[in-house]
This record gives sequence, structure tokens and C-alpha cells, in this order.
Amino acid sequence: MMAGRAPRPRTAWNALPLETHLRNGSYRADRHGPIPLSSPDLSEPPWEPDADDLQGLGPAGQRFLTRMLAENSVSYVSGMLLLQAARTLDDLAAWRLKSQTDPAAARLALACAKTFAELLAQMRRW
Repeated sequence: MMAGRAPRPRTAWNALPLETHLRNGSYRADRHGPIPLSSPDLSEPPWEPDADDLQGLGPAGQRFLTRMLAENSVSYVSGMLLLQAARTLDDLAAWRLKSQTDPAAARLALACAKTFAELLAQMRRW
């Protein structure tokens, strides 16, 4: 330590607040310390789709969305991902019908299936 300088803080210059780690699911007790007894309220109102959101969905997407909302309470971000997953599921159903006769449609159905899986994986993070 040099004379006249204050000691360096033990935290990183870009350290995130504890609330952010709790909200993102990145909290680790060995890194971030114990959770205070009066932990902040991280709950937010559950997301519900608008009538416009539901109107643009096909039967497969509507079934998926209503089932997921019946089983889970989702945040706004998860709701947007869920809505996009429902739209992708509708596209997948349409491309699967056409894929029986068209090889290009089969490739698009595979792309929709991959996109659907990626959207579900994104939802696990939020």
C-alpha cells in the first residue's frame, strides 16, 4: 500500500446488487454472501396476454399458451417469450403439413422446431 492512498475496495467495480442476482437467478451464497432476512420484494404482477395477442394465434399456439399460463405465473419478459413461442408453434404446425410434399417446407419446419426449443430455453433464464 502506498502512502497517502486509500485501500482498494474488496468488490469489483462492476458488481451487481444482490437484488439483481436474486432476480436473474445468478445468486451464489459463496460469492454474494448470505441473503438478508428482509429480502426485497422481487415479485411483479403476472403477465396476461391482450385480446390482440390471442387473436393472432392459431389453434396450436392458443392451446400451448393457455396450458402454459394455467400451470405457471410468468413475468412480462417470460410472457413475451411465451407469446413468441406460441406463434412459432403455429408456424411449425403449418410447415409440418406442407413438409409431406415439399422438401423446402421440411427444412422450414425444422428451423421452427429449433426456434421453439430456443425460446423455451430462454424462458428458463427469466
